[in-house]
Amino acid sequence: MLTKELEFTLNQAFKEAREQHHEFMTVEHLLLALLDDPSAAARRFAERAKATWWLGELGAAQAR
Repeated sequence: MLTKELEFTLNQAFKEAREQHHEFMTVEHLLLALLDDPSAAARRFAERAKATWWLGELGAAQAR
């Protein structure tokens, strides 16, 4: 059984893969979904590590 948070993140990753016309969801899509979720530990870790430039780069990559 999945938690609601995990189910939401997985759905976001699948949505991102579909929007990019990718046939499969990859770890990259999952990472992007986690970094987009303010409540995800990956996002909080990146923010604590002052990786805001990295988060910005990922956002720019998604926009392409």
